Amino acid sequence: MAESGRKKLVSGTKEQRRFCPLIYPQQAHKAVIMAQKFHLHLLSDSTGETLENIAKAALAQFDGTDDVVKHFWPMVRSETHLDRILDDVANNPGMVLFTLVNRDTRRKLEQRCRALNLPAIAALDTVTDALSNMLGQQAKARPGRQHLMDAAYLRGWRQSSLPLRMMTV
Repeated sequence: MAESGRKKLVSGTKEQRRFCPLIYPQQAHKAVIMAQKFHLHLLSDSTGETLENIAKAALAQFDGTDDVVKHFWPMVRSETHLDRILDDVANNPGMVLFTLVNRDTRRKLEQRCRALNLPAIAALDTVTDALSNMLGQQAKARPGRQHLMDAAYLRGWRQSSLPLRMMTV
């Protein structure tokens, strides 16, 4: 038992894997602690806006996170690009938080992070899996779908810009 009275989770235990949707090898925390600064790698296959907001909200829950070094990697859609990023991850070990839908890209990222003993966390998997179960359908696995400009969006834009157009006449 930890001093706070709550059960202390040891990384890589069966209990932690059940509660944490991440790949967290046995000695991952040692690589992060040994580093001078805490590095947070954010990888997205789209703009990265969602991922950046998740990271910002999570970091806000902790004191002393102003000096966290964020490495922001949007539009990760090729293995060549991923290889360049993984070189930086190896040189600046830390937590890897990602929103990648391509299975091959995800697999390569997860394998490499495992080899480096670094945590790799799929930021949207828990929510997407729950929605998939509730809706009875599989996720489309297409990056950037929330940024599509559909007819409803354009109608709203036209209506909201009407006063601006009237002022410029």
